[in-house]
Amino acid sequence: TSTYDLVIGSRRVPGGRIVGWGWHRRAMSWCAQTIARWFLGLRTRDVTSGFRAWTADALRRILENDGGASAGDAEGGSPAARRSQSSTVGVRSGRTRERVASGYAFQEELLYRAEHDGARIIEHPITFRDRTRGRSKLGWRDILGFFRTLARLWFGAHDRRFVVMIGIA
Repeated sequence: TSTYDLVIGSRRVPGGRIVGWGWHRRAMSWCAQTIARWFLGLRTRDVTSGFRAWTADALRRILENDGGASAGDAEGGSPAARRSQSSTVGVRSGRTRERVASGYAFQEELLYRAEHDGARIIEHPITFRDRTRGRSKLGWRDILGFFRTLARLWFGAHDRRFVVMIGIA
């Protein structure tokens, strides 16, 4: 067995850093990190890092889970108990019960699901160097998708009826 379910290459832990970003990109990244961590109650420092290594079991468990509060949460179960239960929670005919966000927002959603499922997560420092060729593919649709996903997850954890009523689910 592995020691961790998820290893994240992190720019936001001691030893991690970013090279080549201007103040505008740093400000946007800091805002996204802060908002996501606050809204979703995440402990992970670098929630937008794309450098992630999952164990197959952990990823399967997260995708089969119902996307947030599982039966273990409602009953006050421990993370270990939720891990053992979650392989059957939320599965319908081999498909996930809740959709996973598209675009870049899927990273925050999977991390949210992992933390709430009790996954063992570690961040390992990396040096992230800005690209020397090409341009970022991040556009306004991705930014709106990020906020829509945050709202869906936050409201879904707090009042499911409101999420359905405003059409986020």
